[in-house]
Amino acid sequence: MLIGNQYHNTGSSNGSILPSMETIDEAEESTTTSSEELNQLIQQLQQELIGEDKRHFDTVAYFNSRIQEEKDKHSKKKHFLENYFKLSLQLKAV
Repeated sequence: MLIGNQYHNTGSSNGSILPSMETIDEAEESTTTSSEELNQLIQQLQQELIGEDKRHFDTVAYFNSRIQEEKDKHSKKKHFLENYFKLSLQLKAV
């Protein structure tokens, strides 16, 4: 991989332009650093994804628990009101 001013005149009589060896070495170092930085970035993103998944599932679990509590509360109220209604009908019949 060549970066920046990649070519220089070798001074040959035909005036050909060849890649600079120094530039290639710098490019390899730059690529290595970029690969290391990319790996670090990938690891960081993976950790963020894991953390986000945990937050998501914890939130879902919390709300599922709250939903179940509300269902139970509703069920108890409904049962109480049904029994109260039946008792009221029995008292009315007396």
